[in-house]
Amino acid sequence: MKFDVVGLGISVIDCLLRVEDPNVIFKGKYTQFRPDIELPVNSRKFSAWSIQGGGLVATAMAAVGRLGGKAAMISKVGDDEWGKFAISDFKKYNVDTSHVFVDKDIKTWLTFILLGKNGTNQWVEAKYLKDFNLPTDIRRAAMWAMTNPLTADEKERHEIYSNEQLDILTEGKVLNLGECSDVTLDAARTAKRNGVLTCYDMETYSHPKLLEFLKNITYLILSRKTAMEFTKETDPVVMCKKLLSYGPEVVGVTLGEDGSVFVVGKEVIARKAFKVQAMDTTGAGDVFHGAFSYGIAQGWDIVRAIEFSSAVSSIKCTKVGGRAGIPSLTEVEAFLKKRVEEIR
Repeated sequence: MKFDVVGLGISVIDCLLRVEDPNVIFKGKYTQFRPDIELPVNSRKFSAWSIQGGGLVATAMAAVGRLGGKAAMISKVGDDEWGKFAISDFKKYNVDTSHVFVDKDIKTWLTFILLGKNGTNQWVEAKYLKDFNLPTDIRRAAMWAMTNPLTADEKERHEIYSNEQLDILTEGKVLNLGECSDVTLDAARTAKRNGVLTCYDMETYSHPKLLEFLKNITYLILSRKTAMEFTKETDPVVMCKKLLSYGPEVVGVTLGEDGSVFVVGKEVIARKAFKVQAMDTTGAGDVFHGAFSYGIAQGWDIVRAIEFSSAVSSIKCTKVGGRAGIPSLTEVEAFLKKRVEEIR
């Protein structure tokens, strides 16, 4: 195989702002929040900020590359400064960008994320930050996003590829997939036909062909929140077993500070979480997926891959942003040597 892991998904640019007030707790990605209304005036100062590449699969590939794996990304960016930034950021993490396509008919996707206590986060719209005292680079990004809004057609075009653009789908040991779509469904089918393992980061579940998609997935890993909403269950083991019935070979539910639970056939693998001082949980799940895919591509057993991924994700959370805190393989191995017994 040419690559260890190939990723197919949307690339974005994350603009992150850490709130100075230590008591602010945010509720996460898919909740509505108006910082111009709901964030108290005395909580609108920022102690840190960063602009990094983002996206579910994109950050997973950055993790693979940072760990020393051969990673490639299939994605699209706009013909603008942020598209150039996205590509350069991939290269920083040793990700092959030969299939990151510059599309003149779309704009690069920017997101704005507020960070609070214990690494909690909140996605917000740029327009609601315009009256804040923002760092110069974040303000410039916010103004660009406000004057260059993504249209619905552009968002759709971000996920449309020709057959030629997808010609490396089966050139990795593992194919890492983001949201279910017609394109990723075809990709999962292609991977399965060719004996390529698939790892799916399920965040939403509204696509009408999701159940067909799950039949073609090897490793399904999702957050407790998504698993609860989809299965209507509260016990992580029951969630995993229910999700297994839809076709994946392995199902894992990440539980944040409570660790993770995986089910493989009749075997249940539960691990606690490493205790760290979390600065930012943005991208923690993405990095977990990337590290897990890396481990599977190395031929590791499932337990080793889970413990390794837990360590990588935990270390990542000690710095601002989805990518800045991704550790090297040497750092992870040293961390595990000292602390792996904590989670068993």
